[in-house]
Amino acid sequence: MNKNMNREDKAKYYDWLMQQYQVNENQISRIPKLSIEEQSKSATVSEPYSQENLALVNNLKERLQKIEAECQRIMI
Repeated sequence: MNKNMNREDKAKYYDWLMQQYQVNENQISRIPKLSIEEQSKSATVSEPYSQENLALVNNLKERLQKIEAECQRIMI
């Protein structure tokens, strides 16, 4: 985004970023976790997701971090 955005444009952009943040959080919450039985089978499981789902969660969390960084950037 342009650093010369006016306050109204920044506010609109911020609102859009927050909507995107919520979409990503909702996607994370919909990713199925391993059952308690599956988690208890392995002492090395640190995350309650399959390898495939963990990759999806990590990707979405990375997006959340980018959104947070962009929100901070436009507030400067």
